[in-house]
Amino acid sequence: MIDTVPPRYAGSGRRVCPGFIQHAAIVAAHPHRQLAFESRYWSSRLSVDATAIANSLRALNEYAAILDMAEDYLLDTIRVIFQEQHLARGEWRVGGRRVQPLDLTSTALCTVEGDRDDIAGAGQTHAAHTLCSAIPVQKRCRWTIPDCDHYDLFTGPRWHEVIHPAVVRFWASLR
Repeated sequence: MIDTVPPRYAGSGRRVCPGFIQHAAIVAAHPHRQLAFESRYWSSRLSVDATAIANSLRALNEYAAILDMAEDYLLDTIRVIFQEQHLARGEWRVGGRRVQPLDLTSTALCTVEGDRDDIAGAGQTHAAHTLCSAIPVQKRCRWTIPDCDHYDLFTGPRWHEVIHPAVVRFWASLR
């Protein structure tokens, strides 16, 4: 999954996990979603409804909006966090200093998971509450959104109708 950015593109020579490969994997995993976006787009084009065209094009573009991920970042994250579990074991060091989630006492912590997430495992995000246990209860929230996969956490109806409003309410409550 790692490739070199070709010479004619910005960042040429960089080693990355290309966005087009990530997008292809997402489409392969959920072809029905891609077809639904494209179908809505072409239906709106045929209806000549400018608002529907703009909305469907925006949704289609959001679905395809994936960035190249730097090789070092991607592989280091996989190794440090998931394979060697340095953070969970309290062994992670950055710039020679040990990362200590227990030192977090005044920041807020909000975690959101989808109950059908096909990328992050159940409890993976909420594990932050165990690692950051010194954060006061009133500065924490954790939600598991029913009937929600990984993509739904970031865009679409679940994001717009459930997640975004809840996150806004949480952060506003801290003022």
